[in-house]
Amino acid sequence: MSEPADAGQVGHDFDPDDPAGLADPEGLYGGLRERCPVAHSASYGGFWAVTRYRDVQRVMRDPAAFSSAQGIVIPRNPASGRRPPLHYDPPEHTAYRTVISPLFRRERLGWLAPALTALAESLVAGLPAATELYGDFCSPYAARVVCLLLNIPGDLAGEFAARMDAFEDAQRRRDLPVIEAENQSLYGLCREVAARRLAEPFDPADDMLSALLAARVDGKPLSTETAAGSLRQIVVAGHGAPALALASAALHLARDAALQAALRAGPALVPSFVEEMLRLHTPNVGFARTTTRPARIGGRDIPAGQPVAVVLPAANQDPEIFGHPGDLDLTRRERHLAFGDGPHVCPGAVPGRGLLVAGVRALLRRAPFALAGDVTFSPWPTAGPTRLPLRLAAAGELAGEPAGEPGRDRT
Repeated sequence: MSEPADAGQVGHDFDPDDPAGLADPEGLYGGLRERCPVAHSASYGGFWAVTRYRDVQRVMRDPAAFSSAQGIVIPRNPASGRRPPLHYDPPEHTAYRTVISPLFRRERLGWLAPALTALAESLVAGLPAATELYGDFCSPYAARVVCLLLNIPGDLAGEFAARMDAFEDAQRRRDLPVIEAENQSLYGLCREVAARRLAEPFDPADDMLSALLAARVDGKPLSTETAAGSLRQIVVAGHGAPALALASAALHLARDAALQAALRAGPALVPSFVEEMLRLHTPNVGFARTTTRPARIGGRDIPAGQPVAVVLPAANQDPEIFGHPGDLDLTRRERHLAFGDGPHVCPGAVPGRGLLVAGVRALLRRAPFALAGDVTFSPWPTAGPTRLPLRLAAAGELAGEPAGEPGRDRT
């Protein structure tokens, strides 16, 4: 990493593709947060990176100065289409969120927890003793949950899962022609679902697509194409990050047999463990906004029209907010930003947490497990294992040290 530029200069303060940041984002961004909290990178045409918690909050809470309309990730997704709600700012964004958000509130999802438990248990039961967990469980499980939440027809669910995987793999490889081809495939599937909903609507109180098709924005109904685009956005957003977060949680546990034993003995601790995994292993690294006017933040002057990444993993280990930020602390009460903040805070936080809790509990119930090979990590703008070879053992075979009292882990 180069030395940070002076406050008034624009240089190349860091490389988002530094291999050191793949397995250990905090190792890269923690140092940046301390030395150069608002940094500039010449990569991807040039962009700024905000790493401190309060600065990230400021960016995410001020859409008038930091807009989502020019894209929400760095590098900008080359695939075509501007899709609501994430690519819109208030008040346009508010109109779409008013339709979508109620569908994902806890009080409307009473059926979800048992459904996720049954799904996770059934998939984990089929895992072989030697498994590549991301491909065998994390990704297909997240895809099944997305299809369940969005009422994707059963005859299309398998194709949706395959296209999600192919699209995200192409993004990680930066293969632009395949990205666009897979994006169009996903759009085609979403258009098919939208056409079916138009012909046979579901109850808008229970179905996002039916709610969008029944909605009025500025007094006008949404086009089928707009509704399909929103579905396309939610499908990808709801799959990639949860799959990576679940893989990160499994990797953390695979490296700590005593923690596995403690959580297996105390399953009520799993939700707190999941919160710490979201904080310590935040899957979204390169979420972005674009400045609409000159902004001064963290002592740096950012001109109008500049892309700005909010580096959530760095914010989530900011020592100004979190005591002993690198520790796993199951009693922690500080609020992490893994689901974002401000008007674009993730509407799927409730089902996302439920997915992770059910997935972790199912893995713990299945068997003790340990690493069985090299791990491959997703590159910027996401973080987490995309290849996670594990060995699932018979009970007691992978015995670790006594678990002791769970809650703090400062190893």
